[in-house]
Order: sequence, then C-alpha cells, then structure tokens
Amino acid sequence: MSLVVFALAFAGAFFTSHQVGVAAERGLTAPTCKGSLRQVSSTEQLSQALRDVRFGVLAPGSVVRLASATFKLATDGEPLSLNNISGTSEDCPITLEGAAGGALLDGNRYPDNEQFGHRLRVALVAGAKSLLDTQTEILKLQSTGMPEEAPINCLKIERSSWIVIQNINITGCWPTAVYLRDAKYITVRSAIISGSTYAVIAHGDSHHLLIEDNHWTQDTTGDVWAKIPWGVSHHGSKAHLNGALFGGYNIKGSVVIRRNVIRHAYNGIRIKSACFDQTPCGMNMNVEISDNTFEFIRDNSVEPEGNAINWWVRHNRMRDVHAPFPFDGVKGGPHYVFGNVGWFTEMPENECDDQAWADDREPHGTLTAHRECRMHRTGKTFKLGNVQEKPLHIFHNSWLVRSPLIGGGRSGPLKAWNNAIEFCDGEDHGIICSAPGYFLETLGKNKFSWMGRTKAKATGHNIRYNVSNRPVFPASSKKPAFPIAGMWAQTLGFKDSRNGDFRLRGDSMARNSGCMIKRDGAGMLSCIDPPDRLRPDVGAFQGNGLFQGPAFRHADGAAGPDSVYVERPRVVDVAFNRADPARFAIKMSVPVKLQDEAGTVTLWTQGNPAPIAARCVVSKDQATELACMALSEGVDESAVIAIELPRTIRRRDGQCAPVTLWASSDKRLRFAN
Repeated sequence: MSLVVFALAFAGAFFTSHQVGVAAERGLTAPTCKGSLRQVSSTEQLSQALRDVRFGVLAPGSVVRLASATFKLATDGEPLSLNNISGTSEDCPITLEGAAGGALLDGNRYPDNEQFGHRLRVALVAGAKSLLDTQTEILKLQSTGMPEEAPINCLKIERSSWIVIQNINITGCWPTAVYLRDAKYITVRSAIISGSTYAVIAHGDSHHLLIEDNHWTQDTTGDVWAKIPWGVSHHGSKAHLNGALFGGYNIKGSVVIRRNVIRHAYNGIRIKSACFDQTPCGMNMNVEISDNTFEFIRDNSVEPEGNAINWWVRHNRMRDVHAPFPFDGVKGGPHYVFGNVGWFTEMPENECDDQAWADDREPHGTLTAHRECRMHRTGKTFKLGNVQEKPLHIFHNSWLVRSPLIGGGRSGPLKAWNNAIEFCDGEDHGIICSAPGYFLETLGKNKFSWMGRTKAKATGHNIRYNVSNRPVFPASSKKPAFPIAGMWAQTLGFKDSRNGDFRLRGDSMARNSGCMIKRDGAGMLSCIDPPDRLRPDVGAFQGNGLFQGPAFRHADGAAGPDSVYVERPRVVDVAFNRADPARFAIKMSVPVKLQDEAGTVTLWTQGNPAPIAARCVVSKDQATELACMALSEGVDESAVIAIELPRTIRRRDGQCAPVTLWASSDKRLRFAN
C-alpha cells in the first residue's frame, strides 16, 4: 500500500507533487506520484492545477492537500469528481484536505448574480409550485446535467467509499457544495461553508456518512430569519433557501451529524424517503444528530420525511428555531429525542416588509398564500402527524418556548418523560409574546397542544414526570387528548433560560423529581419509579452536565433482495464507572460476541509506560455492551490516553462484518496490532 500526497503549494509560486514525511507514522511508503514541478503565477492557474489532479488514480491512503489559497471554479464547469475510488478503512481513507492556513473553494455561483441567480430560481420555484420539494428539484438538476438548469459544479463523490473531505472552506456553491451518490463511509469535517441550498446532499445507495465539526451559514445577510416571509423562502422567489446543512433522498441511512454550527438557514437537517407505504422500508434509517448548535432557523432544525426509522436527536442547542421537530406525516419509528435545550430571543421576520415582496404577488395583486410577513411566525416545538407506528420518545429536554409545545394532528405512541418546559408571556417577555394579530393568538398561552387539535391516535401514550411553569398538566386544552401528568410551579428554577443556561438552581422543583429511564435487553425504553434518593433531575441537565441517556443502538433493515447493508459493529460510547473506575463498558452499535468467551482490552495511561490489561465479556443484560474490568488497581479515567480493542469483536448473529471505529467520537480508541 502506498501513500501518495499531492501538495498544491502557493508558497514561492510553485505547484509541486511530492512525497511528504507523514508516511512513517502509518508505516507506509510514499513514492512521488508525478514528480512534476510547474510554476503557477495566478489564482486561475492554481485552480487549473487542481483540475489536473487525476483523482481516479488515487490509491488507499492518498492525500490531496490544497494550499492556503482560493480555488475558483467555473460557473458552468464540471465539478471536482471523485468517482469509483475507495480507501480501505478508517485507518486508510483517501483524503482531500486544505492546508493549515485555509484553502477556499469558490464555486463562483451566487443567487444575486443576475444570470445564474435567475436560472437557479426558475428551476427551483418551478418545482416548488407543483408541490415538489426543493430537494427533489436539486436531484433532478443533477441528473439532467443541463448547464441551463444549474448542475452541480463544486464537489461530487460517486460510487466511492472511505473518503475524507476536511479543512476546506467552501463558498459560492449553489445549489450544493458536496454531492454524494452511491457513496459509503464518507466524512465531511471541519469546513466553513457559506451559501448553498444544501451544503451536503446524498442520493442513491449511500450510507455511513459522517458530517462533523462544520460551520454553515446559508444566508450571510441574515434575511432568511429577519426579513423574508416564510412562504417566499419555502416556495417563492427565495426558494433556493429551502434546503439544509445535510439533505438526503432515498438513502439507506447510518448518518452521523455532530458538533456542527448551523446559522441563518431555512432548515438544519432534512432527509426524505419515498417508500412511504412499504414496510419495512429500508431507507432513512439510523440517523444520529448530536451536539449541534442551531441558530436562527426559519423552519425546522431536524426534519425526517416519509418513512424514517431509528432517529436519535440528543444534546443539541437550539436558539431561535421556528419549529424544531416536525414529525407530522412521518411513518416508521421508533425515534429518540433527549438532552436537548431550546430557547428564543426574538421573533422571526421582525424586519419584514410586505412591500419588498411585490414579485411574489398573484396577478390580482394580493400576496400568495403564506407569503405575507405576518404568516408562520408562531411556530411549535413538535409537530405530530397520524402515521407513526412505533413510539416517539421525548425525554430529559429543557425548553423556553413562545408557542404551543405540540402542533399538528393525530399521533402514534408518544412517550414523554422528565421534560422541563417554561412558557413565556407578555409580562416577562414583552412584545415577543404579546404582540397583536391573529397569528399570535396562541403565544404565551397555557398550551400543551396547538389549540386543542392534537389528538391521540393509538394506545401506548405515556406522558409523565414533566414540569412546567404553567398549569398545563394535566389540563392543557379544553379537551386534552393525551393522558398527561406532571407538576407545575410559578418558576422552574433554571439559572438563566433567556440566555440558554438550563442548569437548575438549588431550589428548583425539577431537582430529584423524575423517573429513571431504563432500557431492557430488547432495546425498549421505560420510565421507572425509583426510590426518592435515586430520582434524577427533570430537564436536560443533571448538575452541570447534560443527561447522557442510552447509547445509540442500530436498527437492522429489511431482508431479501432489497436489504440494506450489514452494519459492522462500531463503538458508540465508552463509559467508566465513577464509583469504580476499574470497571467500564464499551458500547457497540449492534449486539456482539467475542471470538473467545472473553477478550482483552488494553489501557494506556499517562505517565505509565506499562499497559493495563482489562478483561471484557459481553454483558448479560445488554448484548450491545462489553463489560470490562481492569486487572490492575488504581485506574484513573482522566489519565487514560489510549484504549486498544481486539479485532475479534463480531456481530452476534454471525453475519460477516468486522468491527470498525468509523465515527467513534472517543479519540482514545484504536485497534491492537
């Protein structure tokens, strides 16, 4: 195996292709690929040099490094394409990265450009008016390849796997910056992206996609939140904004989206499947959304569409999001939403002027539906529908809300436990909660559900141990349809909810007032009444830290010719026992077994040259966990710098799928040689 490194250097005005000194780190050789040396005297020539890189010949371990410069792409040119190439594992991917100083990829496409902007708007609005969503339109544009229909011109990865895109800043890439088709084990990390309908969009037989540590600002003017009517950006002249940081259409799943910052955008994350009536669907499965920051999101932060299975949404911060969680019209489940916080500081469209949107008027002169400044400003935290078969679990979240908590129609099984909800009103939040107008009639009201229209569809609802500052439990509307129960007080005792601090004061009624969330061997969650001394706090925080909750567990899909990939066991968490640090658990995505009855995990600690062996067995209670015990005393978790796993971990059902560290967030993990 060889490591080939292309270095596009703009220092000294040279473009070089040469071997670098990082090869020894992996024990690989690093032969020169081209051996050529060419002078580059301008940004245009530098971009051309990038075009000359032969991506199709890259071998596993190859790195293409872009210099600290701006690479301008042709507006109607072909994208940088990584097609039919693959790394071999998380240890040996093919990498496209920017140099430490920062490389900028400029697609040279901007909606305010008269020629390109007109083409983009015509293509997207035409689809939206016929009720096709913007995402479908983008995929249609990609498949046609017609220059006048705005094909992808920035970065495209097709029929490839084990690819890493990192440390590259991207701008001017409309409608999308990174397009994935039939792509597997792809990582996009540490990018600063501005613009794009979708920063990253995936299609076809794509799965195992990791989107982490990126910063995306869709609308750098901030108008999508402050000035543009909801309907104008949804299906009007600004419909090119109707996208997300990540979008997927009919992809298999296994998408991990974490530690991203998403600001001034229409949506945060939006994944759709078309197999709505097919059971099981095998699409839109196993989505993990964690530790992200959403700010000034005009519509939804997390939006599953069609048939969706096993979405985990945890530890996200949501400031000024119109409607964070729309689960209406979503079939499938189960889903898990926990450890999230959300609050508001202002109302959307606070600088909106109807006269500015004359182009969005019908011929008779009135604004079309939903394109008035006064429309769609209330929002709701959850929007429910009538088709979900398996439970929606909502637990240990904290919100400061200016709207009803739940909107929509009938719902499938709803499990809501240990949530802390603070409703606003005009007395303590001013105009945001008490401005006149029919569209504000529910702001600040004591509403658990949207004007009493939310009704239960099926049995199996369980809504307990929630707390609120208004008497919404149990009577949230004239005819409450959900069997809800909880507590209320004039104040919940958040430290500073207006500024996003949802830790509890010592006198908070939410302290030691919840139930314990337990998962059985089959993965089912329940709310258990514990002894008082073991009761957790209600809300997202336990002390100064977020409620950790259960570890992600993968859901296998359909069998037969339409089966999805076989999930490789991967580590999703490592948890040390606080009372006895010599004991720890390695939590896997699927039930596992060891080649022998017990396996050995090796711990390396700071200041100790000798390794510490730990004996691990599969937990009797949770087949997805390895229960481990160090064979030496004095283990200090804070001193552990490396955790070596055996490669003998396998799926319990015997399917051939080797263990992987792909998407494992604990950087201490590695495999023993």
